[in-house]
Amino acid sequence: MNDPVSDLMRDRDLMKRASEALKERGIALAKAEAEYQTAKHSRSIAMKAEGNSATMIQLLIKGDERVSAAMFARDCAQVEYDSAKEALNVYKLDARLLEAQIDREYRG
Repeated sequence: MNDPVSDLMRDRDLMKRASEALKERGIALAKAEAEYQTAKHSRSIAMKAEGNSATMIQLLIKGDERVSAAMFARDCAQVEYDSAKEALNVYKLDARLLEAQIDREYRG
């Protein structure tokens, strides 16, 4: 049987690391979003100059190779950010459960 206090300390360390990863992934997500918006804007301007209507641009732009690559990178960054956020929540829940276990063992 594991020591709940040691497990709690491990979870605290994991939460610190997950929090750092969340920050890094949040920055990567923001960068990917900026690159996507820049690619989308650039291509929209070019399509407008080519004579495409605003309605058609919205349909055509997603098929543009550069825009779709930037959108894919942004979506992947979002998944990584969300997974880091969920990992942090799992560690928090585990820590709460361990705290309750420790409380029961030392009070009981």
